[in-house]
Amino acid sequence: MCCYCYILFSPSLGKFYTGITQESIDSRIQKHNLQQYGNHRYTAKASDWELFLAIEADDYAHARRMEL
Repeated sequence: MCCYCYILFSPSLGKFYTGITQESIDSRIQKHNLQQYGNHRYTAKASDWELFLAIEADDYAHARRMEL
């Protein structure tokens, strides 16, 4: 299973968000933009998140180390 560390950018906020996932990047961005992770989450502040950078990792632990 592929793991990714990714960075999103929101033009409306002028801010970046770093995350990790084991699902497809496109699916993950869509979920962030639809606030499917809850209204209290950082990415819920905008609905225009776009991919800035994605790096494939060897495993989840590797992706987590990159995220941090």
